[in-house]
Amino acid sequence: MTRQTRQPQPENAPAILTDEQRRRVADALESAQSENTRKNDASQYGKFKAWCEQEGYSALPVQPEVLAAYAVELADDGKSMSTIRLAVAAIVDAHRRVGLESPQTAGVTETLRGLSRQIGVSQKQARPLDADALAAIRATALNPRRSRGGRFVRDRGNGSQARQAGHRPCVGDVRCGPAHL
Repeated sequence: MTRQTRQPQPENAPAILTDEQRRRVADALESAQSENTRKNDASQYGKFKAWCEQEGYSALPVQPEVLAAYAVELADDGKSMSTIRLAVAAIVDAHRRVGLESPQTAGVTETLRGLSRQIGVSQKQARPLDADALAAIRATALNPRRSRGGRFVRDRGNGSQARQAGHRPCVGDVRCGPAHL
């Protein structure tokens, strides 16, 4: 990589990038989202834009109240919360890409939270352990570990490298044996 010697620029002067630097930045920006994400965002924003035209609202920039109303409309149409969140994210991204302020205010976020409660989306509760699962855990609990993490504790857990990294062995905190399973 060749470096060009440049004179320092005044503090508020616009940056002067080489063509290669501009190309690399453009490539990185293009790679920030996958092709599928870009397609989905374009589709979601297109639907939003059509809704705005039908309702008589400006799509870009959009007022936060209009964005909240669109989210409610999607919920009324039976869309899932994940679809609604994807649509809002696509609209916010469209604003970001043209240098506009995000329309997702605290009010929009609260509207999404309310919709989530109305739709009844909650975190899924993990199944409780049954006797078979507990027996499987007991059967393998004292087996030697094969993961790299296990070797780190066994091989270097008492070394200075581990202490420097903040990994202090807590032997007194660990109890092994059938009575502790």
